[in-house]
Amino acid sequence: MNWVSTRGASPAVPFIDALFAGTAPDGGLYIPERLDPLPPGTVDSLRGASVVDIGTCVGSHLLRDEITPEALRPLIAEALDFPIPLVPVADRVWALELFHGPTMAFKDVGARVQARLLHHFTDGTPLTILVATSGDTGSAVAQAFHRVPDTRVFVLYPEGQVSDVQEAQMASLGDNVTAVAMRGTFDDCQRLVKQAFADDALRQYVWLTPANSINLGRLLPQVIYYFILARLSDPIVSVLISLLIIAGSWRLLRESVEILLEAAPSHIPLQDVERRMKSVEGVIAVHDLHVWTLTSGVVAMSGHVVVPDLASHPRVLAAVSREVRDIGIGHVTIQVECLDQCVPDAEGPLARGKGGGAGAHAHGHPHSH
Repeated sequence: MNWVSTRGASPAVPFIDALFAGTAPDGGLYIPERLDPLPPGTVDSLRGASVVDIGTCVGSHLLRDEITPEALRPLIAEALDFPIPLVPVADRVWALELFHGPTMAFKDVGARVQARLLHHFTDGTPLTILVATSGDTGSAVAQAFHRVPDTRVFVLYPEGQVSDVQEAQMASLGDNVTAVAMRGTFDDCQRLVKQAFADDALRQYVWLTPANSINLGRLLPQVIYYFILARLSDPIVSVLISLLIIAGSWRLLRESVEILLEAAPSHIPLQDVERRMKSVEGVIAVHDLHVWTLTSGVVAMSGHVVVPDLASHPRVLAAVSREVRDIGIGHVTIQVECLDQCVPDAEGPLARGKGGGAGAHAHGHPHSH
């Protein structure tokens, strides 16, 4: 299967080329030329399956022309060697905990699989990962590629503008990981990285590969943990709605889901949903909120909620879910951002910081679980 640019001005390329390039020459993101449905019964077969089984099944379907299930399984097992539990929060509300990796950020999932995919497809030529960060991306990438053979990592971060924990996660590893504190801002670090990738003379001598969140190597593995939702009722709807959260590509993913589900705009005003969510004690902010109606007639929503601390998030999730269900929303997907573990981050509205990056997704459904 070939991969094409979202901007449509670059030729289709095989997965390996897209994986190492990061973005297409026209500046677009690489997406599959087509998406074939999973074989009948696949989602049901994943109920209760391990993360490794889920990753192998879904990954080998997406990359079936590139890597065999036998080669993919040990790669997934080594990368995802930490739990990704689906934890009950309240009646009909569950949280998918994504903060059990080595840096306690959801980015551990994508970065660790990416590191092993890149190594699998290299021919022994030394590979250089160059990334700029203002927080959790750098620590997740550094930890993911630490001691991966034939790979070296350079992480640029603004001096004094990341948390102590994040700096330690990046700068204390040694071996093949070099973290460089730059005088300036994240934008200054990012500008240097972009200059390096645009330097054709440099790239004749150094095999550079990006490790940012729009690289397929990081994006595709994040699909894996949404299939853990197969343990819940109506898993297909849950998985498709949850895809809205991946990598911050809200508009593109929302449009894709609406096409797949033939969804329509909701009759429930967006401002009413936002007002209900903000009425919950402990909700500091609400952003990236989307509401629409599925063909079944069920109203679905997704969004981000900012809470003051990690300890308060189960209570807030349950209360927010009750509030929106009271006005007729049946399917709820929420990403929680904890203020006491966040620092300002140019990579997103809030970066998960001082604890390395706690995050959780909550899913509320009209059925009991």
